[in-house]
Amino acid sequence: MKINDINIEKYGAKQLTVDMQPAQDQADVEWINGAMLPTTGTSTKTFASLELTLLLHATGQDQLTRNIAELIAALAPGAELTLDGYRDRFVAWYVSSKITKVLRRKDYRKMTLKFKGYLAGNLIRNVYQGTQEAVIRRIGARPTPVQLTITPANTIPEIIVEGLTEDPIVISKLTADTSITIDGRTGMATEHRPGYRNPKSQDVDLWEPPGLHDKIAIIKWSAPAEVVVEYRPIWL
Repeated sequence: MKINDINIEKYGAKQLTVDMQPAQDQADVEWINGAMLPTTGTSTKTFASLELTLLLHATGQDQLTRNIAELIAALAPGAELTLDGYRDRFVAWYVSSKITKVLRRKDYRKMTLKFKGYLAGNLIRNVYQGTQEAVIRRIGARPTPVQLTITPANTIPEIIVEGLTEDPIVISKLTADTSITIDGRTGMATEHRPGYRNPKSQDVDLWEPPGLHDKIAIIKWSAPAEVVVEYRPIWL
């Protein structure tokens, strides 16, 4: 097991058990008196949950206590957990922990950790050239943000991108062969030129960060450009 790519052996720890529970997404459903069918409103997204049990070992109580403290510190404010036996990573926020003694083993402790978060796959990168339309079949069970990168073939006043947001994304003042990246996790836009990166948000008109909300998305852009769509599948 690893925390942010650091093996927990560094803290004298070993993974014992994993208990992962899916998110309990809830729909706002009301059955109005007299109606033949219920009315569905918006749904509430929730976290998946994870409970881990680790075995900790160190020579002496002082070292054991320090290992526990360092392990918990590595989890804040959030961490990606690579779990033994799982291909995907759990993007975790630490909730609580409990330490118990191991019978007749003075230098061992059992540690139970609880998290909330979601299970995410490896980065998927789709590159489109020589076209102005693409179909993306999203992998994963839940909506996910995307990182959108556009490199125009020519210097143009604007480019319009549809399919990743409810309203089109409008990007202004584009230079040939200069990339513009919009990060769906933060909504920030950046212009990439050789040797430097420049904020570009002032030239990007969008109402929401780009993402893949449905299993199939049809993406269109209004001018010749290389378009790169990157995302991580979210499963739980």
